[in-house]
Amino acid sequence: MSTHHNEIYRGGWTRISRGGSECSIPSTEKISLADSCGHLPSYLVIKLATNSTKVTLSMDNDKITSSGTNTLSALRNNENWHNGAAGEFNLSPAFNWNYSCVPTWANSWPNMYHACGNASGVHWLSSTYHYFGTGGVNYPKKSETFLK
Repeated sequence: MSTHHNEIYRGGWTRISRGGSECSIPSTEKISLADSCGHLPSYLVIKLATNSTKVTLSMDNDKITSSGTNTLSALRNNENWHNGAAGEFNLSPAFNWNYSCVPTWANSWPNMYHACGNASGVHWLSSTYHYFGTGGVNYPKKSETFLK
């Protein structure tokens, strides 16, 4: 059985993804303190989420946090955040959760939310076009997902 080491940040937060326009899209089993990009595999996120009480999303200088049941349940059960989780995060103008079409790209970690039809909306996905952030002109240079 392999051992996975994930850095615990100040306050007990564990980074489970790092993306943004400065990244490519490797899937890694370790997100280091260095500026490595990628995301933890789903089986490890499920294990971490089981004992977590909060999720934080960060884009450049903006952060939002949720301790909501839907937010954590989606990570624990390999689902997505189109289950009402968007309403559980604290509000921030940088995170626009509106969508106007069927969000087909979001199914489970790491593809958690697709603001389909809203180019500047949240696209918390691991894809070539939207790597953990927002689309359009608001695409972040750096974005991260943390569990606590």
